[in-house]
Amino acid sequence: MPYLTVPNDNSSDESSEINPSKQNEISVFVQIELLQRRDVFGLSTLNMDLGIDHEQASVSLVSNGAECIMIKKDYFVKHSNDTVRRNIRGIMRPYPSPTALQHNLQSHADWSHYKQEKVSDIVQDITRLRELKF
Repeated sequence: MPYLTVPNDNSSDESSEINPSKQNEISVFVQIELLQRRDVFGLSTLNMDLGIDHEQASVSLVSNGAECIMIKKDYFVKHSNDTVRRNIRGIMRPYPSPTALQHNLQSHADWSHYKQEKVSDIVQDITRLRELKF
């Protein structure tokens, strides 16, 4: 499970890892995919020789009231034939690894921070120019 590295509350340059088992837990949720009608969830975690060769992220499905049909994975694997397995291989997209998710989240946060700083700088520059004109 990826941990979020954040600066300590004190003013030193040290960093501390936020471990989910610690008292002050920090949770970060990332939307990986938005499922549409007739989409499937959870196939990438099936253990039926689907050729998954990288670390899988722990993912959860959050529904906003959609109807979901749940089938036990072991039942599905036991009763699926070669045709079904071939079809699954064609539609399955493994989720990114926890490391990739952490990297993407950090890149997004860095970009958002940079963008906000630049917008603020531009607004300050425009304000100064207007003040000089008057």
